[in-house]
Amino acid sequence: MGHKTIDMLVDDWSRVAGSKKSQISFEKFVDLMQHLPPSDLQCLFELYDVDHNNKVSFDEYVLTVVILMDGTLNEKLSCTQLCGLFLGHSRQYLMTQFGSGLQLFL
Repeated sequence: MGHKTIDMLVDDWSRVAGSKKSQISFEKFVDLMQHLPPSDLQCLFELYDVDHNNKVSFDEYVLTVVILMDGTLNEKLSCTQLCGLFLGHSRQYLMTQFGSGLQLFL
């Protein structure tokens, strides 16, 4: 994942959420994913909402994007399981598993 993509993710998140510490609701997620058809967004929101609290955090957003863009086919197919690992593991573990692209977000 290149710096241009990373900058775009951070800019998009900042535009909608204001801060990396903020969580976004489904309505703000629709704004974040404005390039996708609204009919597809509920399912996608559920994928990004790793902890199922009806909000997406910046960490959930980034981890899901990294896996979908840079993950292996198996990782992409099991994305929800891999995203769930994030909640219980350290940054070091994530860096080992997903590489330097993730370092820029954590």
